[in-house]
Amino acid sequence: MLMITTSTLPARYVVKDVFPMVLANQPVTIAGKSVGRQVLEMMGKGSNEYEAALKLLESLAPAEANVMLGVQVSTSTCMLGKELVLMLTLVGTPAIAEEVAASTE
Repeated sequence: MLMITTSTLPARYVVKDVFPMVLANQPVTIAGKSVGRQVLEMMGKGSNEYEAALKLLESLAPAEANVMLGVQVSTSTCMLGKELVLMLTLVGTPAIAEEVAASTE
């Protein structure tokens, strides 16, 4: 699935159908690191927590959706027992998009 942060597609695509917005929450336990450091590491390439959140967001979309528009990411922290937990929240709008044939002009 194509996931983009803008609400519009590149010119070569057209939106055929849009579904209701979906939201995914991924808890991340912070162990001995500052919140800022944990966020930077989590958003880095190959991060298991960030990849898991993206997969969760994708799994919440209807099966026929092939693009997620307007993907936004936010974080917050909370205490669960004695552990500090970072809540990673992703939101997006699933849609069906098709590539438009190139103009022959």
